[in-house]
Amino acid sequence: MAKLGYTYQGDKEGIVKALVKSERISPKEAYELANAIRSMSLPRAETFLSNVMEKKEAVPYRRFNRGVSHRKKIGPGRYPLNTSKGFMKALRLLRANAVYKGMEADSLELFHVATHRGEINPGRYKGGAHNHPTVHIELVAKESVSIQKKEDEKPAEKKVELKTEKKSEDKKAVVKEKKAKTEKKSEVKLPKGKSVEKGENKEKPRKVSGKISKADAKPASEKTTDDLISEAEGVMDAEPKTSDVSEKDDEVSK
Repeated sequence: MAKLGYTYQGDKEGIVKALVKSERISPKEAYELANAIRSMSLPRAETFLSNVMEKKEAVPYRRFNRGVSHRKKIGPGRYPLNTSKGFMKALRLLRANAVYKGMEADSLELFHVATHRGEINPGRYKGGAHNHPTVHIELVAKESVSIQKKEDEKPAEKKVELKTEKKSEDKKAVVKEKKAKTEKKSEVKLPKGKSVEKGENKEKPRKVSGKISKADAKPASEKTTDDLISEAEGVMDAEPKTSDVSEKDDEVSK
């Protein structure tokens, strides 16, 4: 038996390969399914196969479509269960190889999907189909360019966000400075060396003297009898007594 290798002879750098040999599936269904998942990303191909197995999406049949029923918006199509299981096995192997190489499996794109007829296993029982065909599934994928560009653009977006944050911080600082200036202007200016504490009266204490200032004087209508008596006593205390004046004159004459 000849040794089976990859038919893909392109670049070997930046790609991932997977090969499943002698899978017991239909060659015609494998051909149609390979055409359906070609040029798909790896996650999309996995979801497509799972939908086919659940009969949510149909595989379009473009070549071997004699007697195939029509599907809505697709045309002739079917839900090949065993073939989908064989291709899912190949996709899992491809994902494992990508992880082993240190590549991002979700960014892979299938650009080479091929199927080849394998050996035929003869049947062991009489009657019916005695021969069982097999298929070799070959998958080759590479990292898509669109996803790489998005990754390169992400740091630039972060820088823009940082610049906007700095601008907002500068605006806040300017607003705080303006508030501080307005508060300083609103405060009362006091002479140097003096300060007014909170809770203390700003008015100066009044000096006690015999004379009554105009500010302290009240109109006659507002004065009470007690106020009049206190004013009279203050005037009497301020005037010099006669006895004191006579004593001073005697001392001067002597």
